[in-house]
Amino acid sequence: MNCNITIYEDRKDVNSTLDTGVILDSFSKSLDVSDDTKYCYTASVKYFLNWLVKNNIDRVNRQVVLNYKKYLKETYTSASTINQYLCGVRVLFQYLETMGIPNVMSTIKSVKQNRNHKKLPLTKQQALKIQDSIDRSTLKGKRDYAIYQLCLRNGLREVELMRANIEDLDVRDNEHILYIQGKFQNEKNTFIVLCSTVMSAINDYLVARGAYKLSDPLFIGLATNKPNTRLTTRSIRRILTKLLVDNDCKNTRVTPHSLRHTSISSLTRASGNDVLQAQIFARHSDINTTTIYIHEDQRITNAPEKILEEYLNSSEDE
Repeated sequence: MNCNITIYEDRKDVNSTLDTGVILDSFSKSLDVSDDTKYCYTASVKYFLNWLVKNNIDRVNRQVVLNYKKYLKETYTSASTINQYLCGVRVLFQYLETMGIPNVMSTIKSVKQNRNHKKLPLTKQQALKIQDSIDRSTLKGKRDYAIYQLCLRNGLREVELMRANIEDLDVRDNEHILYIQGKFQNEKNTFIVLCSTVMSAINDYLVARGAYKLSDPLFIGLATNKPNTRLTTRSIRRILTKLLVDNDCKNTRVTPHSLRHTSISSLTRASGNDVLQAQIFARHSDINTTTIYIHEDQRITNAPEKILEEYLNSSEDE
């Protein structure tokens, strides 16, 4: 993908010609972020550079970046996806700016993003139906049941399930806990409390699994030629998707991530919309993220449309 591009500003007699291969390598080495974030940044920059090559563009200014943004909007419907691609390019030009190169991304805005969730939670009846449908007579069923319970009753993300090891299970103040490494975290610096249903499911799975080392992954694939291989996020997503499909719950707005929405939404309703409890449970750094769940629940349970409907259908005259 190595090529030369010239970055310039229209109103200034300033331009710089760069070898993209060299600059991508130095940019990647300059990033002081987690490996996951570094991967996302470099992947989005490569995507941008490939777009330049594909369109025979070797001179980049603000208008070119605007054209790229337009291309992203025409290609992707998700604002978060578009902004993720733009974010990496924005960080690249911030880095180039420290080298005296024009930052042609400085006034490019992100796409406005709706903070409401695009995925729907399951109803309590749907969630329990899936739980009861899992065949726990096999090792696979016991594993999948434990995974499902951690998603439903603890709101774990796929990446948190993937990173878990057996040694992360512990007891604290007479409560069973699991230390987890959250999204964009570099260490297992927080824990969740495992209630009886979840702990029973994990114990049942580990007993059936047989001999293991504490350092082994908590959830492994069952292929005989690859023993003790850690389940990937893709494999976990595939397991959860099959459970949704088999129970007629899967659609464009109900996906494996809906299980996390289900657990948080269910807690907010059960706790009387206690936002602090929900924030602790969901492990949100920003409480505004947690309040979205409450607002969405209230939008249904206390819908203004229902108040209007009741008023219009009443026999009382004003």
